[in-house]
Amino acid sequence: MTYSSDEDNISVSSQIGLAQQNGKLLYDYDDWHKKGSTRTKGYVQVWDYETSLIIKPKLNVRKTGVTGTGRGVLNFQLVGLDFKPLCTVTKKLTVGAEIDGSATKEWKKPVVFDQKGRNIIINNGYFCAASIYTDYDHNGMPTNLNDWIKAAGDLKALYALAIGDYATVGKWIFVKLAENPK
Repeated sequence: MTYSSDEDNISVSSQIGLAQQNGKLLYDYDDWHKKGSTRTKGYVQVWDYETSLIIKPKLNVRKTGVTGTGRGVLNFQLVGLDFKPLCTVTKKLTVGAEIDGSATKEWKKPVVFDQKGRNIIINNGYFCAASIYTDYDHNGMPTNLNDWIKAAGDLKALYALAIGDYATVGKWIFVKLAENPK
């Protein structure tokens, strides 16, 4: 399951009309990055509601000054034990400078998985990883174990984490969602 905000041909609903009183927060990541006169900040949350799973990403890019453009990206991936992606959310924003000296763009679009999609993710999800970065030419999400090793180095420490524990590897923040298989 891959979700890119620039595509509309996805098999998940982005409608939130669900009762959200009893959800369990599985992943909560927020960060910011600044480069020159551009600041990028955002967050990703993953909520489990037993009958659905909701990924709530938000990205905000601000460009100060009266010339130039600023760019920012939010990347999120839920991967299995083999680091193959189960779900990917990527959003890139470009903000042009304005005469008043400050311009901002914001994006947030929840991704809702129904019961079937939720069960696939809960039963196969192992790690969540996210990064928020200014200047998106230098950022992306690896798509397999070898790419993750090249990008982030040794991943062995991630397997030793307890469920719910976080670790920073390279420029990504990981949280472990499931036990190691026996």
